[in-house]
Amino acid sequence: MYRILRPDGEVRHVHELAKAEMNEAGRLVFLKGTIQDITPQIDAEKALRESQERFTFAVEGAGDGVWDWDIPGNVVQYSRLYAEMLGYRPEEFYRTPDAWEKDVHPDDLPLAQERLDAYLQDRRTSYEVELRIRCKNGRYKWVLCRSTVAERDSSGHPTRVIGIHSDIDERKRVETELIRAREEAERANRAKSEFLSNMSHELRTPLNAIIGFGQLLEYEESLDADQRDSVAEILKAGQHLLTLINEILDLAKVESGHLEFSLEPVAVADVVEECLTLVRAQAAKRGIQLCTEDLNGAVVQADRTRLKQVLLNLLSNAIKYNREQGQVDVALASSAPERLQIRVTDTGKGIAPEDHAALFQPFNRLEAEGSAIEGTGIGLSISRRIAERMGGRLEMESQPGVGSCFWVELPGEMHQPTFEVVTPPARPSEPVDDLEHSPVLYIEDNPANLKVVEKLLRGRRRIQLFTAKAPEQGIILAREQRPALILLDIHMPGLSGFEVLEILRQDPETRDIPVVAVSANAMPDDITRARQAGFDHYLTKPLDVTAFLETLDAYLKDSNAKQNGQA
Repeated sequence: MYRILRPDGEVRHVHELAKAEMNEAGRLVFLKGTIQDITPQIDAEKALRESQERFTFAVEGAGDGVWDWDIPGNVVQYSRLYAEMLGYRPEEFYRTPDAWEKDVHPDDLPLAQERLDAYLQDRRTSYEVELRIRCKNGRYKWVLCRSTVAERDSSGHPTRVIGIHSDIDERKRVETELIRAREEAERANRAKSEFLSNMSHELRTPLNAIIGFGQLLEYEESLDADQRDSVAEILKAGQHLLTLINEILDLAKVESGHLEFSLEPVAVADVVEECLTLVRAQAAKRGIQLCTEDLNGAVVQADRTRLKQVLLNLLSNAIKYNREQGQVDVALASSAPERLQIRVTDTGKGIAPEDHAALFQPFNRLEAEGSAIEGTGIGLSISRRIAERMGGRLEMESQPGVGSCFWVELPGEMHQPTFEVVTPPARPSEPVDDLEHSPVLYIEDNPANLKVVEKLLRGRRRIQLFTAKAPEQGIILAREQRPALILLDIHMPGLSGFEVLEILRQDPETRDIPVVAVSANAMPDDITRARQAGFDHYLTKPLDVTAFLETLDAYLKDSNAKQNGQA
């Protein structure tokens, strides 16, 4: 083979084949031959060689190992990086095609075999699988195995397969650490939720006695003015403790993402008026005037209950940190299309710029910490997080010596006000003293809680209260007395309230008796679980006397109606 130069200057590769004939004397008498232009073959070989070199350069540059499996010959060739990836020198690494199973981690072998069989039998062009392969030092390394069919026979079966193994060991390590960290965080959240639930129960149980007996003393006509003042202070302190417990629980629920939201269009004017009704007495004590601009037509996308919680916090703070005879203004502003701000402005002494960031930190009350102003330092932190969970934000502006403006911004817009006839709500039911003889059973292991309910029902002459300090005793009384209503504590020694409820529901004699849970467990998950278990109603401790009596009357009325054939 040699090269020739054509007249036009192009170089061609040629292959010459010649045949000589000699006479008897050994002299050349005839010479014939052929010359073949093999330039296309030479160019193709060069292109293939360059392509292979580029492929090898690209693969080695990516740090991946390559293997080439000749299926009919049952031979596999491995690249230098493939061997080095597993800790071998290229010259000492050799594997037959059927030996790969020994190197794959036993836990990954079934998946790898399944993928390979499907790949070879279903005539797929490529496959991909993550598995662990044993290294020279005995440890396993995670690799991403990708392969493709390079050649097939006339029947379509693969005869040559090329694969690439990428080292993903570090990525897998990071993934494992992230999964472990997430699981640990979830365990910590569960532990925190359980702790908060237990703490809530333990704190609410004695508060039930404090607030319950305090409310009973309010109705005592024999108390003089000084004694009534002392009772008021007891109730005030009890309610403050209850507020603190609720806010700590709310903060924990917001942080863990367990606070539930139901977003819907909410009329701003209605919610603001509800909040103002609740804080007017607080403002009147200090001579603070409450003013609102026209809020009609303003609608925001929010959870109504949570928005009310945020606005109550802003209004309460605007009153507490205001000056005597000051003013609080509630107004609207539009910061962007389809966004509305509800702004609460006070005439207090204002907040220094360097304190703005710290204001939203939990438990940070700035200079109010040692003052007579009541508070926990949690409200603003909770309110900001609630606003963010509703797709909004809570910010503030303040000028020392002039006052502060706190505003919550939410998705919303202005509508033309509409008018409709509203039917006045029905008046709360009066105490039901004319009920027929109505037995009520209260199963509760705490003597103080039993005593509170006993005294609350002392004025209901037609209600006969049975009490049981143990769940087993309560079950017996329920079967003997067939009460119209059962009040049942959740946490009791021996059987829990859930177990008692299940026993009552399985007994034909007691399964139709309404059962109301009365528990210090006040977490939303606790209430949901109880309702799903079959409790007819759920009351949390400390008991709200009005709500307790209204619930009692409603169930007893229904029970009497059924007995008289009215339902």
